This record gives sequence, structure tokens and C-alpha cells, in this order.
Amino acid sequence: MLRLAFADVLTRYGYQYSSRGALEEAIVISRQTIATLQNEKSPWEWAHAHETLGGALGTLGELTKDLVPLEQAVAVERAVLTTLSPAGDPDAWATAQHNVGLALARLGDFSRNQVHLNGALDAFNAVLSVRTAAAMPIKWAVTKEKMGTTLMALDAIGNTGSHLDQAITAFREALMHLNREEAPEDWARTLNNLGAALYMKGHQSGSTELFSQAAQIFRSALSTWPRALMPMEWARANHNLGLAILGVEEINRLWQTLSWPRERSQGRSRSSPGSR
Repeated sequence: MLRLAFADVLTRYGYQYSSRGALEEAIVISRQTIATLQNEKSPWEWAHAHETLGGALGTLGELTKDLVPLEQAVAVERAVLTTLSPAGDPDAWATAQHNVGLALARLGDFSRNQVHLNGALDAFNAVLSVRTAAAMPIKWAVTKEKMGTTLMALDAIGNTGSHLDQAITAFREALMHLNREEAPEDWARTLNNLGAALYMKGHQSGSTELFSQAAQIFRSALSTWPRALMPMEWARANHNLGLAILGVEEINRLWQTLSWPRERSQGRSRSSPGSR
């Protein structure tokens, strides 16, 4: 299925270089491929074509900020899930559940819809009921990382802080099973997301310590991502690093305006980071 492999390449290219044309071409190729397949005769190819289509639609929706392709992506991924069961093919079922979770998380994030985001968490939890950290450490960690980003999206809507704490825990648990040598992209992306969560927590609490931790993490992520090969991720990490550094500087400037001793107040802040 060379055309489908080419669609995968186009989707990745479209994501990394924000190319709408590449994503739209990937969608056309995927749909043409699906039209020639029957699930009963070619189940793997049928599922792969739907997975590629769902990924391209979701990425296009993110790029264009259009809910229609995001909703289509959810429908496509759910179509695959209806043909599978955890008893029949647990790994394929878990992959389909993971993809449903990704599609719902994207849709929920852009529509600011808690129902979709909670649905994504349900899908990711279902994946983890089949894939264990001991048996599939990298796949388990990637699902944990996606749970973390979904929890961050929920916190952005409700701003309660509790979801953010859960996200930080999820990222740290994922990093226990990822390393730079075996899964450099997953490791660096999870690091970047952990840094973003710590930055958000620092912004909520006014903690320079959390901003400093976030900046250190972003620097670690940047050491892995080559700018030429992964410009989108590299740019995000650089942007996040700049925000974290500015956060430290802004908090320090605010301290200088206070009338009471800075040392005593800093100690209080560090004793309860993230408290509201």
C-alpha cells in the first residue's frame, strides 16, 4: 500500500511544516484507498487507511481551527473501533481506542467541551486496561502523556488546579518509561508538556521555582529536537522556554515592589507551590 504510506508521510509533513496542502492530499489519498477496500477481506489495510484519514483530518482541524474535520476524525476513528474487541485483538483494539482518545481530545480542546475531553480520558483509561507499563512501556507512556495533555485542556477550561496536578503526575509517570535513546521524540514531547504544565502551575501560584523548573525542562527538550527536522516542536519548546524565563523575571520584578522582606515571603511561597 504505497499510496497509503505516502499519505502517512504527507500527514507528518503537514503537521511539522503546517502544510494544509499536504494534509488535504493525504485525506484524498486515504479516502480513495478506503473506497477500494473491504473490511472483511483486508481488515488491517482498512483499519490503517482509516487511522491515516483520522490523523490527517485531526491535524487539518488543528491547523485551520475548523471543528468540521475534527468531528469527522472522531467519526472515522470510532468506525475502526466498532470492528474490534479487546478479546479478539487486544493490541489493535487498544490502538483504535488510543486514536479515538486523540480525536476526542483535539475536538474537546478546540471546542472547549468538557464532555469530549472526559470522553478522551475514558478512551485512554480503556487503553491502559489492556496495555501495561511492564509489557508495553513506550506505548503505555505515550498514552499517559496524552492523558496529561487532555487534563491540561480540562484545567484550561475550569482552572481548578486539580487537573493540572494530575497532568504533571501523568507526565512524570510517562517519563519513567521513556528515554532519549529508545524514543527521543516521545521523550522530548513529554518533557515539553511537563514543562508547559509546570509553567501553568507557576503562573497560577506565582512560584519562581516552578518557572525555573519549567525552563530547565524546556532546555532539555530542545537538546533533542533538531530544528530542521522537527520545526514545529522546536518552535513550541523555544516559545515555552521564553515564557518560563519571562515568568521568572516578572515575578522578580514584582517582588521588588513589595514593602516587606523578600526572603520571608519567598520561603512561604516555596513551602506550598501551587496552593490557591
